[in-house]
Amino acid sequence: MATKSKATSAKKKVVKKKVVKKKVVKKKAAMRAEINGDFGIQRDVLVIGVGTIGEPLTRLLLEHREDLDIGDVYFAKFNPTDLGTVKLLQQAGGKFVIWKETEAHFEHVFRYHGLSIDGTIEDTFKKVCVVADCTNRGNALKEDYYSRLRYPIGFLAQGSEEEFGHPFAYGVNDETLVPGEHKFIQVVSCNTHNILSLLRVAEAVGGEIVASDFVLMRRMNDISQTGKAIPSPSVDQVRGKYPGYGSHQAFDAARVVRTKGVELHGRIHSTALKLDNQLMHLNRFRVRFKKKITRPEFVEAVNADRLLSLSYLRDMNLVFSKGRDHGFHGRIFNQSVIIHDSIEVSPDGREVFGACFTPQDGNSLLTSVATIAWFYNPYTYQEKMKLFYEYLDRFHVIYA
Repeated sequence: MATKSKATSAKKKVVKKKVVKKKVVKKKAAMRAEINGDFGIQRDVLVIGVGTIGEPLTRLLLEHREDLDIGDVYFAKFNPTDLGTVKLLQQAGGKFVIWKETEAHFEHVFRYHGLSIDGTIEDTFKKVCVVADCTNRGNALKEDYYSRLRYPIGFLAQGSEEEFGHPFAYGVNDETLVPGEHKFIQVVSCNTHNILSLLRVAEAVGGEIVASDFVLMRRMNDISQTGKAIPSPSVDQVRGKYPGYGSHQAFDAARVVRTKGVELHGRIHSTALKLDNQLMHLNRFRVRFKKKITRPEFVEAVNADRLLSLSYLRDMNLVFSKGRDHGFHGRIFNQSVIIHDSIEVSPDGREVFGACFTPQDGNSLLTSVATIAWFYNPYTYQEKMKLFYEYLDRFHVIYA
């Protein structure tokens, strides 16, 4: 009996080991599927918030979803406002979803205007592969919803949500993204993109960055917005939250570079203020490096960087109008528009000065698309992003 009992016990252990092994194999296969971007038939995307970033991102995904190998594109709003945008995005193929708790309110308003609702956000979470949060509530939503979900496989939030996840700017720290590890990614702000692109080109020609300073003269709001208007230029208050950095833009730029193992604290600073205009941000930059360079060498380095734009136009409204007339729905995707005639190199050749425009939120849009493509397949996303070279090349040089 004892021998039989032992045999039965051993048999049970073998069966249990096989069951555990099967579960491990299935789990590893699922992880491989996620990492390789082969997420079954789930190729859908949900964009939450359709404001100055969410709306063009939704349209960008809709118009290029075949090339990006995207399925359905869902978009969501918190309030039943701006119904014209909802209608236009639905006509373009987007599917509009809402939070369950707001269903009654939305249905009443939408029924009155003859619009339809395509489902709830809670149900959509079960269908999509990636969630692109384009609100200023990303951290709160991560705590309440995103962090509790096994799927979708990836979430991204925008510049204001600095604690959301791994900070990322396309073309700056791509190599630091780790498949299967970075489920939450923060797409840094448009002005942070601008700073990072200037550091990239300065380092490419001048070597290690010794010191850098940026004065960010931001627009007061977007041309699509009516709130937050100011009567005259206003200087932002320095916060103790970013000691040694000045404003969050330099702080975030240092966070991005830190993911590459480089520490910029004490070597980067930014000052932020607002101008009473609605067109683009303006950045006065000063970067010091170790090597000695000439002005033509710096200009050549700018020309060699596809993500940058070199403008022979000095007026903001003229550059903005080029984007409006020739960009994707009025956007310039280049990370910075450097004014050619503003570039100056110090007498010792180790410092460059100049001014540049930050083209709306176009650079953040491009990084958002890159992030979504990376979540789908981290090994092929760079090839997918070549689709957008056409838009970058349109503004690589802006002639007078």
